[in-house]
Amino acid sequence: MIDISRFFDIPSLEAWQQEAIKTLKCENSEELAAKLQKKSFEGVDFCAYEVKTKDHFLRSFPTKRTLSNNIELRVYDLFNQLMLNSFDQNQLDFNQTTVLLNISILHNAGASIVQEIAMSLSLMEFVKNNFFKCEKIELQVSVDSLYFNNIAKLRSLRFIYESLASQMDFPELKITSVSSLREQTLYDPWMNMLRQTSSTAAAFIGGADEIRILPYDEVAKLYGLERSNDVAVRQSENVFHILNEESFLTQVKDPSYGSHLIEALTEKFTKEGFELFKKYNDDAGILNQIKKFSHQVELVAQKRCNAVASTQKVVSGINLFTNTSESLENNFKVKLKLNSNEGLFPVRRVSFDYELLRQSLEGKELLISILVYGKESQLSARIMFCANFIESLGYEAKIHFVTNKAEANEVKANIKIYCSLDQDYKDFLTGEVNKDIIELIAGKSFKQEGMINIFNGIDKFSVLKSIVGRL
Repeated sequence: MIDISRFFDIPSLEAWQQEAIKTLKCENSEELAAKLQKKSFEGVDFCAYEVKTKDHFLRSFPTKRTLSNNIELRVYDLFNQLMLNSFDQNQLDFNQTTVLLNISILHNAGASIVQEIAMSLSLMEFVKNNFFKCEKIELQVSVDSLYFNNIAKLRSLRFIYESLASQMDFPELKITSVSSLREQTLYDPWMNMLRQTSSTAAAFIGGADEIRILPYDEVAKLYGLERSNDVAVRQSENVFHILNEESFLTQVKDPSYGSHLIEALTEKFTKEGFELFKKYNDDAGILNQIKKFSHQVELVAQKRCNAVASTQKVVSGINLFTNTSESLENNFKVKLKLNSNEGLFPVRRVSFDYELLRQSLEGKELLISILVYGKESQLSARIMFCANFIESLGYEAKIHFVTNKAEANEVKANIKIYCSLDQDYKDFLTGEVNKDIIELIAGKSFKQEGMINIFNGIDKFSVLKSIVGRL
C-alpha cells in the first residue's frame, strides 16, 4: 500500500489539484484540465482531471457474476433479425417473452460509446412499444480495453434502464458483456489475452450480470479458422475465474460509485447518448434512418483506423513492437483468407489493413537494413524508431554502423533506412540514389529526391503500402 498522506495536509480533490498544478507547472486549474485532456473516439473527450456533478446510485447493480455462453443461440436476437430482414419491421416475431438487444454488433463495426447508448435507447423503446409479451430484455454489450470508458458505459446503460423503469412498466434487464472483436489481432494474438483481461475487469467493475470472454483466437474464425484451440478456450475461462474468485472484484457492490472520473464519464455518456437518440427521434428515429446511422458509425471507425495508421494509437504487435518471427499460418495452423466483411455493420478491426499488407509478404525473401552514421549514444532512439517503423512489415531489420556512403552502398538489402542526426545527412548521403532498391531517411529536415522521409506523426501505413507496391 502506498502512503500519500505526506503530500497532503488534508486529503481532498482541491489538495490534489494544487499538487498537480505545481508538479505539472501549470498556472491554474484550467491549464491543468487542458493538459490532461485526451481526445477520444467515444463521443466525449476523456480527461484525467474530471470533477463529478452527481453520483449514480444503481439499485440493480449485481452482487455476483456469471460466466456466459453464446447467448445469441438461445434468445431472440432483435438487432440481428432486423439486419437479416433489411430492417423490415413487419418480418419480426412480436410474441417473444425474452428479447436480446445485441449492441456488440454495433461496437465491432466501430461505433462510439455514445452511438452504442443511442442505439440501445432506440431498441429499448422499440421493444417497449411493440413486444407486449416481453418480460425480459438481455442487453449484450462489447467491452474493450479502454478501461475507464467501458466501466462508465456499463454504468450508464444500467442508469438509463433504471430511470426508464422508475417511470413506466418496463421489462427486466440483464446486461451481458462480451469481449471486443474489433481490437483482437491476428498477429501476436497472445496480446489478446491481455486486452481481454483488462476488458473483463472493466465488465466486473462496471456491473455486467453475465460475462462472456472470447478465446484469444476468436477473430481468426472470420477468416477460415474452424474452432478455437483448447488452450485459448481454457485461458478465456480462467480469466473469469481468477477475477471472480481470486481478485475479489465482486466483494464490493459498485466499487466505482463516487469516483470523480467514472461518475463524470457516466454522466457524459448518458447525456450525449440521450441527445443523439433524441436527435434521431425528432426525425423518424434511428431504425428508420439506419443507413444514415450506419454511415456515421463508419466515419468513427475510419478515425480509429487513421489513428492506428499514423501510430497516434499504438496496437502492440501490429504498428509497433512487431514479432517478426511469426506468420499467420504458424499461429493458427491453417491458411487464413483475409477479406473485408460487408453489410451495414461489418466487423471493422483497426489492425486489418496492417495484417493484410503483412500477409501479402509472407514467404518472400526480403532484406532490410538500417544504416547508422554517427554515435550510437546519440542515435539510439532514432534507431529504435526506424526498426519499429519498418518491422511492421514482418521482417527483422539488420543494423549496420557505417562511416560513409560508400560503406552503406556495400550493404546488400532490398530496403535501406539511413539513420543519422539531421545536420549530418549532408555529409553522409552523397552521390546518386540507387533506383534498384527502396531508400528511406529517418527524420523530416533533410530531403533527397527519390528517398522517402519517415518521422513521428507520418501516415505510417500509407508509407508501408507504397513500399510493398514497389517490391
